[in-house]
Amino acid sequence: MGKTQYVDPHIVDVDGVRGLKRISFTDRKFNESWIQNLLFDNPSLLPTMDIEPAFSPCYSVARELPTEAGSIDLLFVSPLGYLTIVETKLIRNPEARREVVAQTLDYAKELSQWKYDDLIEAIRKIRVSPLNKDYDPLLEIFKGKTEDEDLDPIQFQRSVSQCLRHGRFLLLIIGDKISEDVEGLVKYLQNFAHLQFTMGLIELGLFRMDEKSDRPILVVPRVVARTSEIVRAIVRIEGDENLQKLPVVVTPEKDQKTSPPLEAFWEAIRGKADAGTPGKLQSLLSQLEEMGLYVDPIESGVALRFPDPGGSSTEFRFFRVTKEGRVRLGRIKQQLEREGYDGKIAFRYLNPIAKWVGGRVNPEKGDLEGITSDHMFPIKVLSESHREEYLELVKKTLDEIRAEAEKKIGNRLEEK
Repeated sequence: MGKTQYVDPHIVDVDGVRGLKRISFTDRKFNESWIQNLLFDNPSLLPTMDIEPAFSPCYSVARELPTEAGSIDLLFVSPLGYLTIVETKLIRNPEARREVVAQTLDYAKELSQWKYDDLIEAIRKIRVSPLNKDYDPLLEIFKGKTEDEDLDPIQFQRSVSQCLRHGRFLLLIIGDKISEDVEGLVKYLQNFAHLQFTMGLIELGLFRMDEKSDRPILVVPRVVARTSEIVRAIVRIEGDENLQKLPVVVTPEKDQKTSPPLEAFWEAIRGKADAGTPGKLQSLLSQLEEMGLYVDPIESGVALRFPDPGGSSTEFRFFRVTKEGRVRLGRIKQQLEREGYDGKIAFRYLNPIAKWVGGRVNPEKGDLEGITSDHMFPIKVLSESHREEYLELVKKTLDEIRAEAEKKIGNRLEEK
């Protein structure tokens, strides 16, 4: 087989069929700088929707963003605050391919050490910004591009901060000829499995519409391969299922459980009536994370858990929200009592929620009853209707659990 999977496209019109000639990147008119300008001015060319929908649509942020690891070719952001790093490379040999992969991963590692203010400062260095020190160029891009009144600027900033902290990036390597043999990627990816990035390899095809002119040009991006999951430093890489060579290199071990990506949850829940406004739900989950809970992506949606501060391996589940936007409260009463906590803590948490949704709490099991047959209710009750009350309720519950945990730990020390 040849080095590309492209077949020259053809145009069919009333005069017949004519093929389009592919432009070679050996033509100096079409260099890396030209590609960067093309993508920066037309971010819709990036196939983010085919790789990770939460990173779509892309807004152009910066070219040649300075970092300690070097300058990032292109940086983009989505309305949800997800960052896309693009490295362009006219790849001539396998060595260049390996170098650009390593370089892109170094960028991700560097940015994961940044805070929001570090990113803003770097953007200011390359964008013409007002002298006002409070000016936020990233937020201005966000406000200027989005027309969705429900999108919260505060939540946008918080989301960007979380993406930086967790290394939650979309890394795109875009070039003229991307090798289907991605085995060499694994040794690099294994070293960065602590970051929550997705990587995509994109081959860019250019075709002349007019044989006598450089304009217009047909641009065809093609996803050659992408990482599908990184679990405990085990990496799986997927390619186009229609290719004769499927570059699947390493699969997770059979006894390992893989977590679905959080982005899949946000894509599935968008537009669901019970979910309410996605931005408000995302803001609620972010605030709960700041309190000490963590968002655990599961097959049916996400669960909000709180690790036992008393030292056991139990994770108290505050609630689970499905991809339909429905909430089921966890059996927190049984969990607390099993670890020696006062079960009344659970009732003080559950009773107000039961009142909000017109239900009641089973005095023995601690389950929510009297609402629907599935004992579930819309998440927008917590994220919108009773948002501040719920946040205060969680805070009080966590304070009670932590206070009892301190007593338990103190008693164990005295016994020793």
